[in-house]
Amino acid sequence: MTQEKEDHDRVSLLLPGKQMDLASSVASVSKNPIILVLTGGGPLDVTFAESNPWISSILWIGYPGEAGGKAPAEVVFGDFNPGGRLPMTWYPESFTRAPMSDMNMRADPSRGYPGRTYRFYNRDRIYGFEHSTRASLTSSSLPPRSCAYYGPSENCPTGTGSLRRLKALTMYRQMRSNTASH
Repeated sequence: MTQEKEDHDRVSLLLPGKQMDLASSVASVSKNPIILVLTGGGPLDVTFAESNPWISSILWIGYPGEAGGKAPAEVVFGDFNPGGRLPMTWYPESFTRAPMSDMNMRADPSRGYPGRTYRFYNRDRIYGFEHSTRASLTSSSLPPRSCAYYGPSENCPTGTGSLRRLKALTMYRQMRSNTASH
């Protein structure tokens, strides 16, 4: 199993089990493109979804808590348009071949070492640290939430995509060292 949990690190950045095949199979038989909703605490190699024209969007919700059903539904059906950013870099599966015992931060091309963290990793990324693509998911291809819950009818208008977007600001502060003696 490649899913992280307490006291168990993942050995792969791919979706666990047959989840990639399941998402691709669902997308291939869908009448419209699908939105892939991912949960979890770490980065994933989602190149299979990026290259699939039937997977129109990827929504990562981390560990969503008690609003884990309502929050993504509000995003998908246009009730809310978040301005979130990824709190980590998403690496390709090949990143797992770098030895985890090597704590050097900077890349070392002479030995094929890619480096660590968003600052020093020097190879292709799936998504970079603070990546954000905010766009309204509401369109004529997605019904309003009430229509999705109760089924289509002639009284269900189509979405307009005019939902106001919010911009997220991520800030980091570095503490100054206190050189004065006490």
